[in-house]
Amino acid sequence: MGLWQFLSRRGRSRGGVRLANGPDTAGSCHVTPKGHVECMVQMLDGEDLTVFVPKKSLAQDLINEVAHHLELGVERDYFGLQFSDTHQVQHWLDPTKTVKKQIKIGPPYSLRFRVKLFPPNPQNIREDLTK
Repeated sequence: MGLWQFLSRRGRSRGGVRLANGPDTAGSCHVTPKGHVECMVQMLDGEDLTVFVPKKSLAQDLINEVAHHLELGVERDYFGLQFSDTHQVQHWLDPTKTVKKQIKIGPPYSLRFRVKLFPPNPQNIREDLTK
């Protein structure tokens, strides 16, 4: 299976992080769980993924959930999440800080899933999904 097939997978939930893109939530309003913030992530194919993360969790939790949704494995470091500040300057989400401290516009926080690094030797990529 290729990357585009995995981009449309929906509805996984793990730990304190919740996804709101399951089949039972299509067309319905999302209610943010108490103590969580809503993050809208635009995927590479244009799909919007809604993820609820605890307010005090690090951005790494959001990044991990998006990678888990896409079933990215070892080579997840090639990808990242971007957001725009109030001056429309794009920044990479820092996994060591909370989402709330980095993004000043929201909630819901709007991010984009992007390719962060291009390997110098693409033939060394192990996973078919990453290719």
